[in-house]
Amino acid sequence: MKDIKKGFHQARIRAGIDYCRFHDLRRTCATRLRSAGVSLENIQAIIGWKDFKTALGYARKDPEVLQTELAKVTPQSQMQKTLEIRLQPQSHIELSA
Repeated sequence: MKDIKKGFHQARIRAGIDYCRFHDLRRTCATRLRSAGVSLENIQAIIGWKDFKTALGYARKDPEVLQTELAKVTPQSQMQKTLEIRLQPQSHIELSA
């Protein structure tokens, strides 16, 4: 494991990336897979998580996608208000008008 971390650190420095943990790549991969429409079950299998809840916590939904989905059921008068969508660490969605 030490060699992987060392190699990743060296590659990160060569690429000019100030801060990124190897662990961050898992979240990015899971989020991009989910944005591409891959099911959570398949994301879990691809990344190798044993617990489905782990996939739920890592595979975040894109806030723009959530806003588009919300627009499907929200009257136009309410859509004129500014909605801020934030994803919490436990994948909760908080809406504030």
